[in-house]
Amino acid sequence: SQMIFLMRCCRVELIDWIAKQILADEAAGKDRMYVVVFLPRKTEQCMERLNRKSIRANVKVVECAIHFFPFDRDILSMEA
Repeated sequence: SQMIFLMRCCRVELIDWIAKQILADEAAGKDRMYVVVFLPRKTEQCMERLNRKSIRANVKVVECAIHFFPFDRDILSMEA
């Protein structure tokens, strides 16, 4: 099975939550592939924190360059 995490790169503290989930799955003997998708890009801070948690070997890291542009308080656009 596979677990995909979508993460905005500005929320570095979420890496701890992701690491906790992966380590709990490993302790339970679950065989999964993990993918962390960084929106819109990965940052050095996020990658350093992944390395400190020693889980990067179990995780595929992907960047997805989705940028949202606010036009108003309740309108978002993905157009460039």
